Amino acid sequence: MAKGKTYLGHAVGRRKSSIARVYLADGSGKITVNKRPLDNYFPKATSRYVVEQAINLLGVSDKYDINVNVKGGGTTGQAGAIRLGISRILASLNPTDRGTLKKAGFLTRDARKLRERSTVYVEQEDLSNSQKDNNYKNISFVERPIFKVGFFYCKRILWKISLFRLKVLKPIICKM
Repeated sequence: MAKGKTYLGHAVGRRKSSIARVYLADGSGKITVNKRPLDNYFPKATSRYVVEQAINLLGVSDKYDINVNVKGGGTTGQAGAIRLGISRILASLNPTDRGTLKKAGFLTRDARKLRERSTVYVEQEDLSNSQKDNNYKNISFVERPIFKVGFFYCKRILWKISLFRLKVLKPIICKM
């Protein structure tokens, strides 16, 4: 926040792993994101369009100055988080506009997040790739949630060894 500038209010918007803190003040319609102009921060027109959607819908694009601090995620998530923050602050300033913003879907928080890849899925993918290629000469270690499993080639038999317990679980005969 700039020194000496009084803000009408502030709000927080979130999307994916992005968090935006939005501050609204009377002004000429200037939007600043992380102390940079909007056109400089978001080079893609689609991201700028998403940020300005709520302002253009209500027709107050030249009435307020908006200062945003945003962190985390990519450009799409940041643009969505800024739009939610702007929508929330405009709805709190003028409660009659809340219905318009809600009908357009700008006050709904998109809770979708990217899930991390499961280690079991990585192991299955590793096994299917090695079976397709019939290439058992490479040693590959796959991490499981509980313990590690190693695979190595020994005299046409692939031994599956638990490194946690250090004992042989079962031999798998390789077709060469």
